[in-house]
Amino acid sequence: MTESSSESVSLKFLWSLLLEGSGDREPWTCVSNLIWAPDGSYMIISGYQEDQDTEMGPGDSWDIVWRVSLDGKWPWGVRNRGDGIAFSRDGKHLIMADPLTLNDPATGQLLKEVDAGDPEFSSWFNRGNVYKASESRYDIELHKPDGNKELIYSGSDKIITALTSQNNANITLICFKTIACLDLPDGSQRWCIGYNSKYKPYLADNRELIVLLKDAGEDISLIERETGKICQTISGHDKCVTAAAFFPDNRRLITGSADHTLRIWNIETAAELARIELENKNEAREFVFSPDATKVAVVCWQIEGRYNYSLKLFDLIQAV
Repeated sequence: MTESSSESVSLKFLWSLLLEGSGDREPWTCVSNLIWAPDGSYMIISGYQEDQDTEMGPGDSWDIVWRVSLDGKWPWGVRNRGDGIAFSRDGKHLIMADPLTLNDPATGQLLKEVDAGDPEFSSWFNRGNVYKASESRYDIELHKPDGNKELIYSGSDKIITALTSQNNANITLICFKTIACLDLPDGSQRWCIGYNSKYKPYLADNRELIVLLKDAGEDISLIERETGKICQTISGHDKCVTAAAFFPDNRRLITGSADHTLRIWNIETAAELARIELENKNEAREFVFSPDATKVAVVCWQIEGRYNYSLKLFDLIQAV
């Protein structure tokens, strides 16, 4: 692993935005995706929302997408038929699904509907051979630029997410009960381990480590992606860990817990570097770092109350 950094780090709270509806709309019932603009000047967040029931009948349910600025305000929000979001390769367009649409990120305005098979769509993304889960979520398929696909793996555990290694030599599958690593391109299984947690494991940005969160446990296990072996255990939270993410430098880990704290850890030594208390019994559910790694956005769930999701932003203060 990379040698530990001599830097100290702290979190500075900037703002909290409650993800709630307006008028007759209920607060968000879930958060699906959170992404930063390529230049780090704003975020796009998507989720799910339900309207209140009325005398006329039950309310509708919607996928919703917001643009969130760095001052904690949302200049626009749109209802959508899907919660998938991504930026085009040049960062100038926002792609939403489902169906696939090209949108103006400044206004959320629909520019056009697109087809994933169109050469124009392929040009927005650097698309080569892509390995991904099938619609059934039990198989891994090789998707080729010409639109053809090839089955390379079929399993019995439903796949949550999959990520290829940096050299495309293997692919790690995060499933509901197991974590498996397959060699590419033949799909032969390198290793497979079971886990028991209602919180899914996390893959590191450097694609070398996996974070395994244990159900109703305070410990965090770091697993080597190449071998499937535990290389580090981090302890310190008072209640179960609910979210984790690696810093972009891959030397540190940020975690959230049901003990309502955020903590930063040195991966090499397992030492706690910083912590901050969250107000109103909030629990972190997702971390997303800004492109320049100076800020971290945190999706939180407030235990008290109904559907109280919020988005919080923190500065990362680093001192040598």
